[in-house]
Amino acid sequence: MTADTKLEALTREVREHNNFAQRMPVVEEQIKVINHRIEDLEEYQKGEK
Repeated sequence: MTADTKLEALTREVREHNNFAQRMPVVEEQIKVINHRIEDLEEYQKGEK
């Protein structure tokens, strides 16, 4: 493996990591919204009983 090949592989891995790191806050916010909606549904279901 040449130095250029290693550098290309490392660059690719860093880009993949950065993409993942950028998406995580979005996923976390979506989870918060989903949890809130589940709580609302649970409260609504309790009111029907």
